[in-house]
Amino acid sequence: MKQEAGLSRRGFVKAAGAATVALAASSLAAGCAPKDPKQSSQIVGEGSSTEWTDEADVVIMGLGAAGVAAAVEAVAAQSKVIAIEKAEKAGGATVLSGGLIYMGGGTKLQTNLGIEDTPENFKNYLSKALGKSSDPELFATFCDQSVDLYDWCVEQGMKFEGGVDETSHVVEPPEGISLIYSGNERTREYMSVAAPAPRGHAPQGGAINIIEPLLSNVEGDMDIRYKTTGTELVVDSAGAVIGIKAKGPDKGDLAIKANKGVILTSGAFTFNEGLVADARAEVLSCKKRTGGENDLGDGLLAALKIGAATHSLSRMTIGEHVYLYGALSSGALLDYRGHRILSEDWYGSFIGRKVLENSPDSCFIILDQPLYDEVMQNPSAKGLPEPLKADTLEEIAKQTGLPEGNVVFSIERYNEFCDQGADGDFDKGVEYLQPLVTPPFYAVPANLGALASYFTLGGLKINPSAQVVDLDGAAIPGLYAAGRCSCGIFGEYAGSGSSIADGLTFGRIAGKAAATSA
Repeated sequence: MKQEAGLSRRGFVKAAGAATVALAASSLAAGCAPKDPKQSSQIVGEGSSTEWTDEADVVIMGLGAAGVAAAVEAVAAQSKVIAIEKAEKAGGATVLSGGLIYMGGGTKLQTNLGIEDTPENFKNYLSKALGKSSDPELFATFCDQSVDLYDWCVEQGMKFEGGVDETSHVVEPPEGISLIYSGNERTREYMSVAAPAPRGHAPQGGAINIIEPLLSNVEGDMDIRYKTTGTELVVDSAGAVIGIKAKGPDKGDLAIKANKGVILTSGAFTFNEGLVADARAEVLSCKKRTGGENDLGDGLLAALKIGAATHSLSRMTIGEHVYLYGALSSGALLDYRGHRILSEDWYGSFIGRKVLENSPDSCFIILDQPLYDEVMQNPSAKGLPEPLKADTLEEIAKQTGLPEGNVVFSIERYNEFCDQGADGDFDKGVEYLQPLVTPPFYAVPANLGALASYFTLGGLKINPSAQVVDLDGAAIPGLYAAGRCSCGIFGEYAGSGSSIADGLTFGRIAGKAAATSA
């Protein structure tokens, strides 16, 4: 299965209005957008009859992590800022997350807790984790600013006063912990290119305490319009973005003039099933979606209508967080052939990617009775799908529909590795090696529809100044983007907290760039 699916950009625009995907696929990045961006945009020149209802230097659409970071920098640059937010309050998908910010290269927290991590080491891990489709310029910008990002978070009021946990592998940090492993840093494949280091920085108080300190620093110095949805960008006769149209709960239709720039930080398109189907339909079979109900791609669609370019729209992170269920990582995950294809203690997005590519419809995690009992002691086990049960491996193979001989061979081979204390196939952590020998045996469904969740990674293509670019790679004057409205650093997903770190980094850049533009 190819990682990138074809996608018509015109199909994206049409799907938003009709929730249909009856368009032929074409090139992912360039697609078949209107040749003349002016054909699908609101053209406003000097002396236009457009009646502006409001005016600011910088207008921000969306107040998740990226939008609030942009506001902090724009306000600091003495710009008049108006922010519109579709929800009743700020936070976006950030406040629904585990509250991690992925930072490395030798942050003060890492240093104070005795963790060695050089900028080069940080880059080596991320380069492999993000994959070849990550934009190299954005990648370099992100890495170079990581240590400074931590200092800025502290300056803004985030508190990192806990210790380090170098053993757990979780999405949400335990109480009293401010630094954890949140990616694939300790697997053999990644240790071959970078020394492992925990980089998941957890502000005290969880995800809400990423947003609240930033917002409290600027909300008195800006105009925030909640329950207000951006609908389309306004451009002048030269193609520069000069404002945005929106719908508010009280004032109705708005036209907000932006003298310096519009920043799109309205989030992903995860909950727009029409767009997701057009981009990568197979992920719709996942059990859950990660994010908020307002992740509908509003900013993305508004920019597509004026000829903006995109990057990796078919990229999704597929999360199968096996380790969330404790001892479940000690089981053996078998694909449709009855073969192990990964280390069951991998970070969830790496497991999900492998399952999507190899066995999206039929795979199972095999347990024996003692391991099953241990798994069921974990409170999260209530969320597991109903397992199959049999007295022998042959019988469990028949129930799953997997090839009987392969199942028996795979489990016997796995048991040998457990007895030897070393996983010869995937180098799974020794603490997770537990032989599966005591009947009855259980098969927990691990296909996409049973365990997986997804959210979108692709979005608008930006340059290192967070400017949205057109199909020729030229910056669209007056238009910026950050967070999951843009693609940012992503090819693949690197680990918990990397999306928030990306949003904060390029949100700051967008805020500064827009506020200081001529």
